[in-house]
Amino acid sequence: MRNLRIQLRSIPRTLARLAPILGALLLLSPGLTRSLQEGTPQDGGISREQAALAEEQALIRRQLRRLRETMSALAGRLESEGRVHAAGLLRDALEDLDQRAQESNGRTLEELIDSSRDDLSGGRTMSALERQRAVEARLMRLLEILLDRRSLDTLEEELARLKEIKETLRKLSDQEAGLQEKTAALRQASKTREHLSLEAALERISQEQRDLLHRSEELAHSSGTFDLEQLRARLAELLGDQELAVGALSTWSPADALRLEALRPALEAARSAEEQAMSLQESADSLTASAQADDLEASAAALTEESARKGRQAQASGDELLQEAAKALAETAEQMRAASTEAQKAAARAAAQTQAQQLAAAATEARNAARKARSETLPAAEQLATEETTTGAAAKRIAEALREAQNSTSPERSAAETERAARGVDEGLHAQSRMGDAIKASQEEGQERSERLAKDLEHTAASPTQPQISKASASQAAEALQRGAKAQQQAAQAAGSQSQDAAKQAAQQAESELRQALEALDEAIAQAAEEDGRQDQRKALAEEQASLEEELAEAAKNTDSASLGKSAQEAVQSAIEQARSAMQQAAGSLSKPGQGKAAAEQQREAIDALNKAQKSAGEGTQPSSPEGQQTAADLAAEQERLRQEMLDLARRNQERNEAASNEALDSAAENAQEASQSLSQASGSQSQGSPSGGQEEQTQPEESGGLEQAEEQEARTQQDLEQAMRELEEEEEQYQRLRQEELLFQIKSEVEAMRTSHSEQMKATLSADEARAGSRNVSRRTRITLRSIAREEDAVGARAKKVADALEEEGVLVFHEIMRNIESDLTRIVRDMGEGGGYQSGAHLQALQNDVLQSLDWLAGALKDEMERREQEQQEQQEQEEQEPSDDTPPLVPDAAELRLLKKLEEDVLERLTQLQMLHPELKDPDAELDPLLLEELTRLAYQHRRVGELFEYFRRRLGVPDPD
Repeated sequence: MRNLRIQLRSIPRTLARLAPILGALLLLSPGLTRSLQEGTPQDGGISREQAALAEEQALIRRQLRRLRETMSALAGRLESEGRVHAAGLLRDALEDLDQRAQESNGRTLEELIDSSRDDLSGGRTMSALERQRAVEARLMRLLEILLDRRSLDTLEEELARLKEIKETLRKLSDQEAGLQEKTAALRQASKTREHLSLEAALERISQEQRDLLHRSEELAHSSGTFDLEQLRARLAELLGDQELAVGALSTWSPADALRLEALRPALEAARSAEEQAMSLQESADSLTASAQADDLEASAAALTEESARKGRQAQASGDELLQEAAKALAETAEQMRAASTEAQKAAARAAAQTQAQQLAAAATEARNAARKARSETLPAAEQLATEETTTGAAAKRIAEALREAQNSTSPERSAAETERAARGVDEGLHAQSRMGDAIKASQEEGQERSERLAKDLEHTAASPTQPQISKASASQAAEALQRGAKAQQQAAQAAGSQSQDAAKQAAQQAESELRQALEALDEAIAQAAEEDGRQDQRKALAEEQASLEEELAEAAKNTDSASLGKSAQEAVQSAIEQARSAMQQAAGSLSKPGQGKAAAEQQREAIDALNKAQKSAGEGTQPSSPEGQQTAADLAAEQERLRQEMLDLARRNQERNEAASNEALDSAAENAQEASQSLSQASGSQSQGSPSGGQEEQTQPEESGGLEQAEEQEARTQQDLEQAMRELEEEEEQYQRLRQEELLFQIKSEVEAMRTSHSEQMKATLSADEARAGSRNVSRRTRITLRSIAREEDAVGARAKKVADALEEEGVLVFHEIMRNIESDLTRIVRDMGEGGGYQSGAHLQALQNDVLQSLDWLAGALKDEMERREQEQQEQQEQEEQEPSDDTPPLVPDAAELRLLKKLEEDVLERLTQLQMLHPELKDPDAELDPLLLEELTRLAYQHRRVGELFEYFRRRLGVPDPD
């Protein structure tokens, strides 16, 4: 759906390129129509005005031709850019230009324009007017195509198809959920007594192991060894890192960097010579090719270009040989360019061959120089490569590259390997520098860790909860850590000054001190353990742990007879063995003093292994009875049927809208296929489905499927179906929005057209009334005029009824009420203008017409505001993240707009009542006999006031506004 919105947003930019032409056409066409209406009547001749109009018609024809050419070129460009939707609109517009519509008497738009011009040239004004109106309608239709302004019928048909897809998808989702429930029931029913016993035992042992871990940690926390054990773990990690640093120092040799740097001059010379040889050989090859070419003029041009390039290289490098090569190329090019006779051409070719041979010889000499430089460098590189240091490793790579270059028969390969060898010097020196920085950083970090650990150890040793007997050993460990930190500081300083021996000696001293600290800390832990008096509790926990391991071994015997597939059985047995091993280690650690932390880690390992065993036992459930296997086969067939329906639904959805493929629906079909295969394998048969809907056999190991796996795949299928539903709902919401925008546009256009027509009739009514000059008698001409106005007003009323019906169907109650009032007022106007109303045209009727005009203005303004609000809202949504589709379709017009219009309607009723009271004082007299027209007006306002109250009550209840009483 996001692609659809992006395509829609790109349409205005596309149309902007056509706007100057299309705008000119749309401006010229209505103006031409009006000019025809106001022109001279058809009399067989042609006036000056008609001749001018014919020329304007020719201008429209030229503009249309330009529009066609622009659209054709732009469509091809958009297609090449992948903007298929916008290009499709242009193609549709081009097709419409060539369409021979029935309402155009089988003529294309261009033929209509030509016919209208011919009619004007022939003085047939009325015929030209009719054709011009058809031209104007066709141009408006062309604009609607380019704007992607689909008709309401098209949008509603698309919405109907979308709802049908959604309903099918909802049924599929329900069936998939039911299938998942059946699979879960079969899995539970397929478990044998031994299988259930195994699961129960694993659950119980896992729970007891977690409880045992909790009690072991509580015992360790309450003893005096727990804090010391944590400090020991940190110290052991610190010692391991220090051992790595000492090892790294053995491979770091700053002195070897000088030996590596000594290889650079010869390697640079070899690289330079190889580059020179390659360049000279290129020039020689160019001369040879030019000498053999038939077109010496083209060869001369190529050699001139090659000469300029070589000249730039020579100037940058200062290479005299390259400068000579550039000169030779230029001279040969000039000789070829000057050759006119066959003899001159032959001489030019011979000279080119000679120059080529000379340059090739120079290239060979340069390669020999490179080979010599490599030979001189190779022994030194091989000797340095014997060192087991960072620079030695770099020298080993350099030596390998040099040997490859020497042994290669390809000049290109020799040059590339020489380049690699020269580059190896920089790489080795960089690695050497990084190694020194890394060692320095590691020792500085080690110093901080050692000092922090020493402080923590001193704090722990001084704690009142620590046994007195262990405090001395703990203090010794802290002192050793302080000495180790000082040695690490010295190692970091030495590494920073590139002193390998001093750095290595200091690092080894730090390692020794840290090891002494570890030994002292072990002694402190052992002393604290003997002092705390909890040996019996540890012994009891160790015995309980050993007993739990025996229970697990007994439970493992049920794996052979449980309803498990082969792979699941092997996974369960492997996990149980891991758990038993961790339990045995934990029992051993619990029986030793000062091993509480180690015991807790081993118990956690046992719990993790037990969790794996439980998971494998659940996943590997297979039906063993013939009935269960048949049920699994039936479920597989049902899942395959659902998959085929999903594929069919995806195809239908793709046909409905090729640009909006539903990936979630495709994914659901894939997961459904996997679930069908798992169910088939659980039943002992192979899957019947294939991604293409064929019957090819799916070859998978028998034990790869299972009911638990099928359940998981069915759950993923269900999630994909739900996601597909969300995407379709989002698309439906988008189409609803497009439909509402189109409906608003049509209603607004209709209201504006009604207003235009009604305004014209108001002017005609005023003119007719002025022509009567207050006479009570109605002339025949006036009656004809008023009947004509009444017919037009009646037509406006019919249009008002149509719009009112559309608004009522959309639930836009206030707008509908105003449009109904307009219809009612127009019916009254038509009545009063006719014989039954006495051919009225005076102030009372004109006031009623003004009411209609005011109501139309209200509606036009409110519709314009709503369309602008929607456009602004859409722009803001495009700038924000994608939002979840709402459950309810938004109304055509929001409540706020309706309530604002309702308020305006009531204010107008009150204002008119006030005016009537001022104009008719007799209204205050209850006994006065009122004019029938006044009574009719009061009745009309009373009805409108009552309807305002009813509508307000409706909104109050729907919006939950409390009753003011």
